[in-house]
Amino acid sequence: MFDRKEYQKEYSRRYRETHKTEIKLHKKAYTEAHKAEKKAYSKAWRETHKEETKAYRQRPEVKQRANKYYLSHPDEVKAKDVVHYAVRKGKLPRASTKTCARVGCGKQAEHYHHPSYEKQHRLDVLPMCRACHRETHELLKRIAS
Repeated sequence: MFDRKEYQKEYSRRYRETHKTEIKLHKKAYTEAHKAEKKAYSKAWRETHKEETKAYRQRPEVKQRANKYYLSHPDEVKAKDVVHYAVRKGKLPRASTKTCARVGCGKQAEHYHHPSYEKQHRLDVLPMCRACHRETHELLKRIAS
């Protein structure tokens, strides 16, 4: 017997598989066009769900996962903390006040990238947009492996 739900599910799966790049471009364009709305929505959600978020962070499995990361990446965590402290104290400007350090990008920076996590280089950071920062880390992973 013909099952409409199964047919639709299979059709959708095949469509997504054959139109991956088009879907990806459409999502990227949509996200870019609605960036302010999404940001406002996220901020409002966080404000109205503070208790839920706090309760989630207090769950043992979440704490355990966080502790595991802190223990396995102590230099990265310390470098991040030093940068956050410097920004809070005004010794380092917020990344969002800078443009991406990658040549030819020109977008507004969102993150600081640490070329080195060594103690003497913890504040030697580069402001980068999210996409360039992700690409930089992916490149470094490929080089390392």
